[in-house]
Amino acid sequence: MKEKWKQIESILADKNVLSYVHLNEGATAEQIASLEKHIGVTLPDSVREFLMVHNGQLPAAGPGLFFGVEFLSVAEIIKNWDDWVEVEGEGLNEEMEDAMSSKPDGVIKPLYQNRKWIPLTSDHSGNHIGIDFDPDTKGTVGQIIAFGRDQDMKILKAKSFDEFIDHYISQLLSIAWSLKPDHWEITDKNFDFHYNDWDWSAVEKIDLYTDGTPENYVSIWISTKPVQELPYEYYFGKFKDDFHIEASYDSHDFTYGADEKAPLDKIVRNSPIFSGIMEPVKKRLSQLGISEMTYIH
Repeated sequence: MKEKWKQIESILADKNVLSYVHLNEGATAEQIASLEKHIGVTLPDSVREFLMVHNGQLPAAGPGLFFGVEFLSVAEIIKNWDDWVEVEGEGLNEEMEDAMSSKPDGVIKPLYQNRKWIPLTSDHSGNHIGIDFDPDTKGTVGQIIAFGRDQDMKILKAKSFDEFIDHYISQLLSIAWSLKPDHWEITDKNFDFHYNDWDWSAVEKIDLYTDGTPENYVSIWISTKPVQELPYEYYFGKFKDDFHIEASYDSHDFTYGADEKAPLDKIVRNSPIFSGIMEPVKKRLSQLGISEMTYIH
């Protein structure tokens, strides 16, 4: 998780906006142990490690880290969780039963409130992204979901916290955005709505190459649904012979996508990132049936 934080910080620092998100110093092991005792669950290692690098953001001090949604500190996780536990006896699950649903169906229990949903973010209107320790029959313990006061349809954000952060990094690299001292501006019309409602679960990450370190890798993201079934146009996928690829190697970084295609050989040949690893990457892409990619930046 330290390396993922480095990626996030680097992306924001490159645009001179890292200071806008007011990240706290890391949580201590004692703080996290106190949190786990309070909420009655053991957090996934990835969440613990993430909090130990940065213990959330300074509350309401600037734009939320996750495209406007605030990343909560240990103290704020406890506060928000307590707020939900306080309404357990009010019969809201029964009262709201007919309005609740899950996307995908059967993955998240269609409830209004569940003490085993642990908030990790907040939009300051009662809506969260968090960890689900009580999934429905088709779900997975530890999956990341969107839930809250206005979230009648509970949405699966990722199958794990690691996957959620991978999605977030890919979004930072792929989506047109700018960050002001008090808000995000999403200039990509396909994502100009509440972050809780973004459906990145339709995208699958495939590793093309790694030397065993988090610094040197080549990964490809492809859609797992036909493009016509997706709610917006930004996904890349094998269904229309498009894709999104990102890589880091020998201190070089790049992202490729699918607007104007170029022959794979030309892109690979002209990129320093592929020096010494061209053949295994080309072989893996060929296995995926991909022969072209597009330079973005």
